[in-house]
Formats: sequence, structure tokens, C-alpha cells
Amino acid sequence: MYKYKLVDLFAGAGGLSYGFLQTGKFKVEMAVEINDSAKETYRINHNNENVDIRGNILDVDFKQVKKIHGDIDFVIGGPPCQGFSNANRQKSTLISNNNKLVKEYIRAIEELRPKGFVLENVKTMDSKTHKFYLSKNDINDCIIKGLQKKDEKVQVSINSEIIKDTKGLIVDIYKGKSNINLYLLDENIVAFIKNISKTKQLDSYIDNNKSIWQITKENWSRYHNSYINNKYKELFNMLYGELNAKSYDKIIEISDKITNVQKLLYKLKEVVDNKIIVNNFDLDGDNVIFEMVSYNIFSYVKQKLSSLGYEVKPYILNAADYGVAQLRNRLIVIGIKEELLNGKEIEAPKVIYTKDQYMKIGDAIKDLENYEVSYNVDEKSKVIREKNFVYGKLNGYLADSEIISNMITTETRKIAMDRFKALKPGENFHSLDESLKTTYAQPSRTQSSIYKRLDYTTTCGTVTNVRKSMWIHPKKDRALSIREAARLQSFPDSFEFAGTKDQQYQQIGNAVPPMLARVIAEKVLNLIGDKANESLEDILKRGK
Repeated sequence: MYKYKLVDLFAGAGGLSYGFLQTGKFKVEMAVEINDSAKETYRINHNNENVDIRGNILDVDFKQVKKIHGDIDFVIGGPPCQGFSNANRQKSTLISNNNKLVKEYIRAIEELRPKGFVLENVKTMDSKTHKFYLSKNDINDCIIKGLQKKDEKVQVSINSEIIKDTKGLIVDIYKGKSNINLYLLDENIVAFIKNISKTKQLDSYIDNNKSIWQITKENWSRYHNSYINNKYKELFNMLYGELNAKSYDKIIEISDKITNVQKLLYKLKEVVDNKIIVNNFDLDGDNVIFEMVSYNIFSYVKQKLSSLGYEVKPYILNAADYGVAQLRNRLIVIGIKEELLNGKEIEAPKVIYTKDQYMKIGDAIKDLENYEVSYNVDEKSKVIREKNFVYGKLNGYLADSEIISNMITTETRKIAMDRFKALKPGENFHSLDESLKTTYAQPSRTQSSIYKRLDYTTTCGTVTNVRKSMWIHPKKDRALSIREAARLQSFPDSFEFAGTKDQQYQQIGNAVPPMLARVIAEKVLNLIGDKANESLEDILKRGK
């Protein structure tokens, strides 16, 4: 039986492609994933020794891929979501490298010309906050020419007495008359200086890093081949003197000035490296402003892919509608070559469960609560399923192996354990007594997802890295295990994760739930006149 050939981009651990494989109608020819631990997880679970796994998508020649693997039927995947997320408001960069990866996805479509594609991303990818800045590379792009543009005044730094006389230098760097690398500090040094004003324990931070300050002082001149002005040149000597005197207010003031200058220079470097068009540099007010032109990422994606002959439809899909015990909304863009549709409309996959029927956390993980957990990534983290296992609809679907792997959790220190014991199902950090919040500098600003004790009777919120969020088991006074997190993401027990504990938790948090991916794959098959060997809806409603 012929199986449709997939290329899986930004593959992660492989949740999206795994859902496609579960239909019995697809095989992965090539995957692209830059993270080594995720690549290892992908290899373990895709049972295809011939699968071609590449690293950096920028190095992939898709025309050559086509020569090696033949015609590719479908391209699936989505650029990393961090570049689009509204949660990332404190970013220090001007231009997200992740945003640029959207164009790499489109390049793959252009060069492979598959029957169709699925692009997955965060639900807010289509909001006005997600944009490209117009560059010299865009000038001759007909699609970009036709898009609505917006004039932007982008604050890149706070103006200061040191920066205010540098407009001429900034313009010279932008025009290529001066080399910006002459003025940049090593990024590691910038990080050390920047952390001075952020650290809670300034005494210990200074003492622990004395050798670094000494080395940096001795090499300050070598780190700079040139200075923006003499006031800036003297800053580090002033900082070193105040560090020795432990004049904390002065230390923070001077370190902020150095950081502010470097922040401006690094953002200017981004502009230069990416050939961004800047219409004006304004240093007259309290802020340093770059005047640029932007256009919406999602508008570009839709227009570009439509121009390649695809019918393109975006949908916001909630994983809970398809049997996943988790409220997880994702943007799914389905594209099919117009001539293959035969008049069919691209519609969202049919909802399997209504809100009052959603699977609960207990449906996904309750059967695991009495298994012993391991604190180390080793063979002891694999357990054998009990013979008297009771199958429900969801856990019966996910319990596809006699061996349950990745029953691993994190060891807990006393303060964390005290918090665990104090919290009831459904409560979080903000439910704690004030005496249990003292290690947090700003408890009121802590997210409500931190120290969340799960409740078996509710549907789970969006799964991220539950180790970092310190999610607590509904009944046990311990952190949620890797396998339990995987169950909440609808990974079956036979799916094994590789890497360190944190890498495994992160892979799970980044993944597309395979059950959601499966119904998307079923819809794609339907659109081209085919169908899965068995639908997810039939399996769930039949049960084991």
C-alpha cells in the first residue's frame, strides 16, 4: 500500500508527525530539528531507519531533498512559537530569528511543491503584534508589495547623556561607513553586567564573580577597538571602583548605562545584519527611536502560499475537542493544491467531544498514581503495567504498551515540599500562606500556573514545561512525572523520550498533541479523497 511521503519541519519530539503516522497512511521521509535531544527522541519513536533527520533548516537544500526522496506529498510543521508569543514581552532583541523561520517554511513549500501542507503555531500568530520589518530583500517581492504596511516608531533604547551625541555614528554604521563590531562587547560580558541590577543577592554576586570583573577590567581596552565617546570609555573603570567599594546604588546606575549602550548597539547590529530599512533615527527625546515599516506575518503567509496554487484555510483548534485532556488552542493552517480538492471546501476537523464531554485529568493519568517514580534518567524509570489495569476511553487509548517509560520526576527541596503539602487540588502559588512565598522577590507577579496542584475532576490547562512551572500531582506530594505530562499531551505510553529530565519536559511542552495531529491528518486525507485506516473518533467511542 502506498503511503504519502512527509517532510516534517521544526519537528521537535515528533508529536505532529506521530499523529499523521497513526492513520496508517503516511511515512516520514525527512525531518528537520535543530535540538539534539529532540532529534534522539524522534529517532527512537519513528521506527524508520531510513528517515533523514537534518539539523539547521537554513542548511537544507529542498531541491536536493526532492532528488534524493522523490516527490514529497505533504509538508507539515511550524516555526518555533517563541517568536510569536505575547508572553515574550521582555525580549532583548529587535528582530526575532524565529520570525524569519516562517520564510524558511515557505521556502520548503516553494521548492518541494507538495500536494498540501499543515502549518501549526500559536493561536495569536495572526495578531497585529506579529510582524516582519521591511528589508532591502523585500523590495522586489510582489506579494510583499501588495500587503498593507504600517509605519512604526520602535523604541530601541533609553536616551542618555552618553548616547545623545552619537546619531552621526549610528547613521554611519547603518550606511556601512563604520564597522559596528568595533563597538560591541562580548555577549557574555554584557550578560554579567546586565545581571548586576537584576540579582537579588548583590553581595554574593559580586564576590562570586570577582575574577570575571578583574579579567574584564584588564581587557576592557582590548574588548573595544573603538568607543562611541570618552564618557562611555570611562564607565567600566568607574564600575570597577564602585564594585570594590560596594557602592550599590552607583553600581546599578553605571551597569545600567553600559547595558543601555550595548542594547542599542546590538539592536542596531540586527538592523544591519538583516538589511532592515530604517527611514529615520530619532535621538531627540527621552528614547532612541528607529522609524521602520512593518507588515503582518500571517497576511504574508496566506498570500504567499495562495500564490503558489494552494487553497489555504486557517483554524483555531482546541485539543480538548478531540479527546485530549487539555485546553490547548493552536492555529492550524491547512493548504491543499486547488486541483486536488475537486470542489471540496477545506473545513476544520469534526469535533469529537463538546465542552460538557471533555476528558478530565483523571481520565488521562489517574491509573498511574500508584506506580513508583524514579528521580534519574535510567532504566529504573520504566515500569511494567499492572495486570488488573482498568481501561477507560482515554487511558485505554494511551496505554498501548506493557512497559510504561519515563516515570521520572524531580526531587523536591524542603520549601517546595512544604508548598506541595499546603496546596489542595486546583490551588496554586497564590493560594499559599504568605510565609511560604518569601523566596520570591515579587510574589504578586507570579503566574497562576506556578505551583499548580492538578485536579482529577477538571480538564487540564495548557501544558508547557511543567517542571519549570512546578506542577503538582493531584494526590501525591510530588512533581508531575514526565510520563504524566506526556499523557496530558496525549502521547501513548510506547512513546519514549530521550535527554535530560528538563529536556524531556521541554519536548513535551513544545509538542503538538498527537491526538490533535491525528484528526488533522484524517481531514487532510479526506480532502484528497482518501481516509485513515480507522478514525480516532471510532477508536475512542468503541474503547478497549
